[in-house]
Amino acid sequence: RFSYYSEPLFCVKIHNNRPELHMSTQQDINLTFLSHKEFDITTLDGLQKALFWLKTADADELMYGDGTGDSFDIMVGEMRRPMLIESVEKAIREAN
Repeated sequence: RFSYYSEPLFCVKIHNNRPELHMSTQQDINLTFLSHKEFDITTLDGLQKALFWLKTADADELMYGDGTGDSFDIMVGEMRRPMLIESVEKAIREAN
């Protein structure tokens, strides 16, 4: 089980109660984004809730902040959706 605390270029992963410094990966960034959306990415239940939300949310909600209905945010959100889903599915596989 991992906990994520990210900085722009590095993140600290808590693994077996020991902090480990890692370069941030796209996986880290995507999971951090979901934690900012208030999903508990440290639990299987939280990851499953995030996955459901990713599959059903309006595309502009997949940006930082609240959805605005802006056409650019919608376009970028639709491009981000598969990457975010892939990150959550990978985290779920790793948790099992």
